[in-house]
Amino acid sequence: MVKVLNILSCFVFLTHAVKAQDYKNIKALNHSFEKVINTNFNEAKRIALQAVLESEKVLNDTLLLESYTNLSHIYLYLELIDSSSVYCDKGVLYAKKIDDLEKLSTLYNRKGILARKQSDFKTSFQFHEKALGIAESKGLSHLEASIDNSVALLYRDREEIDKSFKALEKAIGISSLHNYKNELARSYNTKGVLFFNTQKDSVLPYYDKALKIVRNNNNMFLEGALLCNIGDFYLNIGDNNKAISYLEAAKTISTRVGDMDTFYYVNVSECIYYENIGRYDEAIKGYKKILNDYKGILNNSQRRRVYWLLSGTLWYNKQFKEAFNYQEQYIFLNDSIFNIKKEKEFESLRTQYEVEKKDNQILLLEKENELANTRRKWVFISAILLTIPLIVLFLFYRHRAKTLKTIGLQEIKLHQKEKERLKEEQKLKATEALIEGQDKERERIAKELHDGIGGQLASINLSLSHINHDINNKAIAKINGSLKNTFNELRVLSHSLSHNFHKDKSLEQLLSEFKRKYEESKLFGLDILIYPEKSLEQLDTYTKHHLYRIIQELLTNIVKHAKAEQVELSFNKYEAILIIILQDNGKGFNIEEQKNGIGISNIKERVESINGAFSIDSTINKGTSVVIEIPINKNTSHED
Repeated sequence: MVKVLNILSCFVFLTHAVKAQDYKNIKALNHSFEKVINTNFNEAKRIALQAVLESEKVLNDTLLLESYTNLSHIYLYLELIDSSSVYCDKGVLYAKKIDDLEKLSTLYNRKGILARKQSDFKTSFQFHEKALGIAESKGLSHLEASIDNSVALLYRDREEIDKSFKALEKAIGISSLHNYKNELARSYNTKGVLFFNTQKDSVLPYYDKALKIVRNNNNMFLEGALLCNIGDFYLNIGDNNKAISYLEAAKTISTRVGDMDTFYYVNVSECIYYENIGRYDEAIKGYKKILNDYKGILNNSQRRRVYWLLSGTLWYNKQFKEAFNYQEQYIFLNDSIFNIKKEKEFESLRTQYEVEKKDNQILLLEKENELANTRRKWVFISAILLTIPLIVLFLFYRHRAKTLKTIGLQEIKLHQKEKERLKEEQKLKATEALIEGQDKERERIAKELHDGIGGQLASINLSLSHINHDINNKAIAKINGSLKNTFNELRVLSHSLSHNFHKDKSLEQLLSEFKRKYEESKLFGLDILIYPEKSLEQLDTYTKHHLYRIIQELLTNIVKHAKAEQVELSFNKYEAILIIILQDNGKGFNIEEQKNGIGISNIKERVESINGAFSIDSTINKGTSVVIEIPINKNTSHED
């Protein structure tokens, strides 16, 4: 008997050991998946399938949820919509079962994307709303940015461009604030696509910003898509050489990654390129190859587009009969898509009617049960009515005692809050007094420079001119020129220090002067982006003044320390918040060593005086980025 028990104990121990090793292996597989999802689709698919098989053996809910989520993710990237949807639904069941709200929000967002890809916009929006509700209630800001990016694509497909821009600005605001690089790159890419037909000058700057981010983060999947978009842009403006260069680069990366969706768009763009340069036979061959090679991947909208392009190329190549055949297929598919949408709307209405009919039947039964319950309740209520006065009296005295105690505690808390408020108010007044003193000192120095030293230089210059009038000495003439240049530089310096100099100018005009000043002196290139265009017009004079000084100080620091070649200053209005981002590609610095420096302290004090928030991030040899947030509406009460 003892021998049997020992054998059973050994068996149980070995079983637990095997399970523990299985769990470890599955976790390692899911970790490996995260590393390759954006660089190698085939490897990611292999790992995800193996993780699902292993998870289904051990039947652990958490591991099953993680594995199903990953497999649906890679199937979405591979455009295998039905397979992605199946595993997405499995993941939702397990997320609900173990109450993993983060995964549930992720999967609802993915179901929204899948519905959008099938042109079911209503369902797509409903899933995105569910996902966003969970993310916002639980403070999952990384998911908020991802969902807003998905919603922007949904509005783009519905051709609601203004709403798409609004969703993107929200995503950019969140991603900039929390440094979510991949989501920021997605936003910039979509923004470039939206500007393609409305504001072509803004397309490449956003593509370039996204490209810089994805290359730093080794996101080859998004890099291939961006290169394809840039190639398509150059194709659209007629620069065929640049277009084919970017398309070839996109083809190389998408082939390496296994991204068939981007590869499809590259192939379509290449065919358009061949058509543009008159090589119709190659274009026709390419279009037909796309229809054949992507037979199981193309959705109806993609296939319809290829039919349209192919029929046009055949027409230009004088193959009229074949062109007509493909035109007919395009028309048939276009009508089919329209009918499917109508059928879905009808099914939705019919389902709604059936649900309402059942709800009415349930409501009728509930009313009948309610009447029966009411009779029983009156008997019970009559029995307890006699005891209610005593209970009420007891509760009244108990409540009164609690209320008096609560009032006492509230008075103590209010007194403490008032003390803290007064301290903060004193601190703010001290900061404002310090800044006011600094500004007065700037004004005094500006006046001294202009009226004192400037006047003396002008007098010396005039005297030398009189002396040289008779003797005409070239050396003195040269000194005169130098004095004149020095006087002009002194005048510019005194104006930049003076408050009156920029009082009557808009912030946009002052920023333009910064750009001209630094680019003319060849210190660095300065790009200024403002979205929406009139965002800065809402700033009051007090805020404008401090914001001008803050940017002046930051740019001066870049000149002194950064050795940057390019600086980007962007203003993004997100609801009632203005987000200012200043980035340079300079040498960077150690923030811990510099965080208490006078320059940074002055900037922080000015930001605090306008109720703003300030953060700085720097990497040695890669550059520095500064993010400032200002609540626009809260600053209107200030006076300059």
